[in-house]
Amino acid sequence: MKLFNLILSVSFSVILSSHTLADESNVFCSKPDGSHWDWLENDNEEQVVIDGSWVEREEYRGDYFLVIRSSYLDVNQQCKTEFGSQYLAQPAKNSLSSWYKFMLHDEETNTYSIAAGYIPPTNSMPRISDINLKLDIQPLQNSLDKLSRLNGYSYSWRPDSIQGHLAGQYEYGVIAQEVQSELPELVEQYDPYTLRVDYIGFIPVLLESIKELKTRVETLESRQ
Repeated sequence: MKLFNLILSVSFSVILSSHTLADESNVFCSKPDGSHWDWLENDNEEQVVIDGSWVEREEYRGDYFLVIRSSYLDVNQQCKTEFGSQYLAQPAKNSLSSWYKFMLHDEETNTYSIAAGYIPPTNSMPRISDINLKLDIQPLQNSLDKLSRLNGYSYSWRPDSIQGHLAGQYEYGVIAQEVQSELPELVEQYDPYTLRVDYIGFIPVLLESIKELKTRVETLESRQ
């Protein structure tokens, strides 16, 4: 156990030195069971942000926002003061974020731990989608044609990649660079060398594609 903790300590120290806490995260406050949550805001009604770094740790099964423990304790106390003693601080990548937890670095002991928080089985926040909050609403066009130019693949991860811990395991997915050429809004820059795809964002595109197919089928049937 001591050797395992030492290995974790060294590996996380490398993470800290390589990421240098260069990211920011919004903070939301949630009940332990996820039954209610809300954004943490400052006195100017602006969403509170905290400095840290997004990291992926296979031994803890997922992405976490790595922060200094004292910074976490500060926002966690703000959650309790604002919403109640049950509420816990959790990080969010953006307003459409999935649910994540904080990873804490205790500088005095150079140890790491995972903060308490809620992660639903589907790991997905309900997306804010009220029409009253939106501008320039336009129906998607040519969704079927765009999807037809994309390809689905099976693949395994390169052992020397950031997904190397999954090497040897086959997955189904798409290629970010291909998606970027047709649906650039669904691709984000994860780091200077890596692209990520918002698979959830495919849902409205698929919805419109199904409707286009339905229209084509009905047109063909009407000619018979």
